[in-house]
Amino acid sequence: MSNVYVAASFAVTAIILGWDYLSPQLKLRRVRRAIRLRARRDTNRKS
Repeated sequence: MSNVYVAASFAVTAIILGWDYLSPQLKLRRVRRAIRLRARRDTNRKS
């Protein structure tokens, strides 16, 4: 019975650590895309 709780806590910890790794990566990807699109808009506006 105790092993189930240990396994569940390891699973929850792994999920949280995975999310803590992926969340900043996804946000960085969105920010980089926004920067690229803004730069493209600015160059199109100037020409």
